Amino acid sequence: MVGLARRPQDPWLSNAGGFQLTLPDPVGIIAAVDTRTGRIAWKHEVPTALLGTSGPLTTAGGLMFRGAPDGLVEAYDVRTGDRVWAFQTATEGARMRPGPAVAYELDGKQFITIPMGRELWAFTLDGVVPARGVVPDDPWADLPPSGPAPRETDEIEAATLIQNPSWSVGGRRYAIREHAFNPVRALVTAGARVRFLNNGEIAHTIAARDGSWTTASLDPATWEFVAFDQPGTFLYHCTDHPWAIGEITVEP
Repeated sequence: MVGLARRPQDPWLSNAGGFQLTLPDPVGIIAAVDTRTGRIAWKHEVPTALLGTSGPLTTAGGLMFRGAPDGLVEAYDVRTGDRVWAFQTATEGARMRPGPAVAYELDGKQFITIPMGRELWAFTLDGVVPARGVVPDDPWADLPPSGPAPRETDEIEAATLIQNPSWSVGGRRYAIREHAFNPVRALVTAGARVRFLNNGEIAHTIAARDGSWTTASLDPATWEFVAFDQPGTFLYHCTDHPWAIGEITVEP
């Protein structure tokens, strides 16, 4: 776990957190519970961005319909959890807010309708409207890593300026977060000398997770250079405040 030490003198902010390198990403869960036993009958894990914002629809025929924010509409067998049908209502990369699915009958046919963003889709057997994209086989495939991309730099600061909306007051609130490296992900080439600068108000000692290097204790407004010769991606942290963690990628 990663904690954040807040001090009495720190300004109030509605969200003083931030991206944490070593915490696992959250997971969205689609599951069915056996009401007789209280046990999970089946479960699928999906990226939280694809979990959806409305509950699923189950039918007397044993199907469960749901919509996802990428435009995907899918049906599952409620007994086995197998996906038996899927349809892509949007092009790749789309993001929208799906509504709840509803079943209705018209002229002896059953329809499933679901709002997808600003559109309302209706489905029935033998529908003729073509899909707008390919249904992904694996929702985790090609998922970009969470957090910011590595930033090319030769200087890493020990503190970060953060900002939050002031809500009813208007404008924005600013503060220095003493336990967040800037950038949190850095990109350098092999042989680079990186300056670790303490731009905060308290001392920091910065060291590699594998113990291969460390700085001296850096008082405010002091710095130290560290050379990176070996290609790879490495974690480092402040030994005084171990929840302050950064990552550096060294390219050949």
